[in-house]
Amino acid sequence: MSTTPPVSPRKGRRRSRDVPPSPTVLKRRRLAANARERRRMNGLNDAFDKLREVVPNLGTDHKLSKFETLQMAQSYIAALCDLLQRHDGKR
Repeated sequence: MSTTPPVSPRKGRRRSRDVPPSPTVLKRRRLAANARERRRMNGLNDAFDKLREVVPNLGTDHKLSKFETLQMAQSYIAALCDLLQRHDGKR
């Protein structure tokens, strides 16, 4: 006694849900997913590189890690906010 209407099968679909995709299809999907993930990570790494360029780096010679970059950015933003508040208080 279900109140939901019966669902018609999708048009153009020839296989049932019980038949798994072929190994070729699975490999193509995996390669596409890997490429998407690689592009995503490259974009994220590019964003971290841009952030490293604008955050003061206290003269260390090594490249900051992602975690260190976020910590430095947080400290830098807090310092800039403090500077703005002190500047506004002098007016």
